[in-house]
Amino acid sequence: MKGYRRAKKRVTVTVGESVRIVRELQGLSQNDLAQRTGISQATISAISAPSWRNVPSACGMDSRRMSWRELKAAVGAMQRALTAAGIGVGDRICAVVPNMAETIVCFLAASSLGAIWSSCSPDFGERGILDRFGQIEPKILFTANGYFYNGKTIDVLPRVAEIVRELPTLERVIMIPFTQRSPDISAIPRCIDVHALMSGYRPRIIEFER
Repeated sequence: MKGYRRAKKRVTVTVGESVRIVRELQGLSQNDLAQRTGISQATISAISAPSWRNVPSACGMDSRRMSWRELKAAVGAMQRALTAAGIGVGDRICAVVPNMAETIVCFLAASSLGAIWSSCSPDFGERGILDRFGQIEPKILFTANGYFYNGKTIDVLPRVAEIVRELPTLERVIMIPFTQRSPDISAIPRCIDVHALMSGYRPRIIEFER
């Protein structure tokens, strides 16, 4: 029809959502689903857990969505939390984190305060992490509790506990839940859950150091 343009609606479906939909529609067992989709049973088991809606996809990617407004609010709240922790221009913040929403939030908040940000993937070995972070004498370490790889859940907190003991300048460790809701952080000195850290701070207008 002349002058008429049909709008196309784009629908994004994550691996986790696809698996859930197929299972609900076809009633397949995990073994049958693994055979039909080629996805490992370990991955399907992780996705099918009761808390899967609240954790990232088991294929290792953070499939959550965040609007610009939500990002701005989260960065503003994190900036306040870091300011209260004494972070300022030139301070060093390091992070052992995968590609996840909180990584962007923490990076932007640190940068807005003029802090120096250094990060590495959680699949780094202990020595590699210490070689990178030891030379910059960080004040704060952000860490995820673990990551997903090849259908498996890898716990990094024991490794982080050892790393923290080798970084004497650290004043605080901030744990970001990634593979589970409430990981046990009791073995890590000076560690706090990121949600507990931010609970007392509301978003504010973000001011950038220049």
